Amino acid sequence: GRTLAITGDLAWTSPSFDGSANVTAAGTLATVNSTVGVFGATNAIPVVTVNGKGLVTSVTTVAIPKILTFSAGAASSITGTTTETVLAAITVPANATGPNGTVEIYPLFAITASTNVKTMRVKMGGTTFVSYAQSTSTVTGWAPGIMITNRNSAASQIGALQGAGYNLSASLAPVTAAIDTTASTTIEITGQLANTGETITLERYLVRVTYAA
Repeated sequence: GRTLAITGDLAWTSPSFDGSANVTAAGTLATVNSTVGVFGATNAIPVVTVNGKGLVTSVTTVAIPKILTFSAGAASSITGTTTETVLAAITVPANATGPNGTVEIYPLFAITASTNVKTMRVKMGGTTFVSYAQSTSTVTGWAPGIMITNRNSAASQIGALQGAGYNLSASLAPVTAAIDTTASTTIEITGQLANTGETITLERYLVRVTYAA
């Protein structure tokens, strides 16, 4: 008998036949993509390469930048004590930043206008990134922006006050840290008074966490 064969993108060879009856056989598509499986997730977009014949020749993924926001508008105050007091604590989930992500913190403080020292601090993972002591009799508030960024590692950071406030004093220079952000991390916004008769109020805050691989 005789056989027929197809080669190329489809491999197929018929059974032997002599024309007296129909014959069938399964064909096999050529492998054009050695990477097989399920692609894409809540934090990854599939990137598909298709050749001119409509065949998928490769699939990869790229990370989706994830942004988490935490905010509160209920005021929190300290008065009657000179002990440093936590006015807000925000938990950043494990792995929320990735090795190059950024945490932005925007608190709004209202303070008693006097020459007594009112100290406002922003901490992450136990490290104080900004500590600002205000003792000007005409100043009634402070609204900083703090940016903390991972430095190509989930356990290495640099952070500082942003904008014009950066040059207020040497105590506001950039701070480095070795916080393990593959675990959940706590941000603390605190106040501390020198005079118990005065007040520091955290009027509101916004924390924005941006993931970057």
